[in-house]
Amino acid sequence: MKKSRTLLLGWCASVAVQLMLLGCATDQAALRIGAFATGVGTCTDNVSQAFIEVEDVHSRAQTSGAIITFQTMQFDPDSIKPFLDPQEVEARMTILAGLKLYAEKLSEVMGNSQLDKFDEQTKAFGESLKKLNASDALKQHGLPHVSEKDLDIFTAAVDALGRWFIDWKRSKEVKAIITDMHPHVVRICELLGKDIGSKRTDKGLRFQVYKDFSDLIRNRSDWIWKDIKKFDAIQKRDEIAALVQLIRDRQTADRTLEGTYKVLSKLQETHQQLGKAFEDEAPNLEDRIRELVGEGKRISEYYKQLKDK
Repeated sequence: MKKSRTLLLGWCASVAVQLMLLGCATDQAALRIGAFATGVGTCTDNVSQAFIEVEDVHSRAQTSGAIITFQTMQFDPDSIKPFLDPQEVEARMTILAGLKLYAEKLSEVMGNSQLDKFDEQTKAFGESLKKLNASDALKQHGLPHVSEKDLDIFTAAVDALGRWFIDWKRSKEVKAIITDMHPHVVRICELLGKDIGSKRTDKGLRFQVYKDFSDLIRNRSDWIWKDIKKFDAIQKRDEIAALVQLIRDRQTADRTLEGTYKVLSKLQETHQQLGKAFEDEAPNLEDRIRELVGEGKRISEYYKQLKDK
């Protein structure tokens, strides 16, 4: 009897230790996935800001060009257009919001054992993602380097993301969800990366910003040379200083978009490792999360600099 009682107590103690370790492991995984969600949020905000920055610089370049040529060429109001159709930009903003919400919901699932399905607002957002596939916003893409095959893969990934928000129930472990969603996360990030461009010479946001800043610099330089004899010393100093600042802004914008592209790649790499969040030791994952969060914050500061100009 005494021996049986001892064995029972030993078994109970063993189970208690295992449950405690399981709880610690779950808490650790929740912290890692929460940190990943923070990094994804910053990354998607930066990509959204890239589209906004491109349109802003493009608008400034068009205004600058109109001022320079107004007296020598007939002004054409129809020549003033955004770089991308507003519907295309809105579609990408919705997809970026979906990617951000996906990471947030992973974190929410980890932190709420009572959550059996997503709320109606989340499901409605999933429906809006699915509807993008039926619209022209993804198909009529203003960046010519994106092929029809790329768009087909992209829209399938967006559809899968939308379905996850609608259909998710606590029937799969988070680790399995991450595995299932990884190909779709990769495809979305890849096409967003193509939007930006891996190099300055690629047709994309990075190419366009550099081109528009170059137009701004050339137009300002032409205007200074045209009227330089009319300037006093202070005006001349201020105009040349503004010209030099445009060159610095072009460098900052190019560096910012290059960094935004690279952080999208880091997001893919980190998501690939995210299943290891449940392991006791996951130094590679933790390093990647730190890089994702740190680089995202650094790029955010660049966008703030550009916004303050």
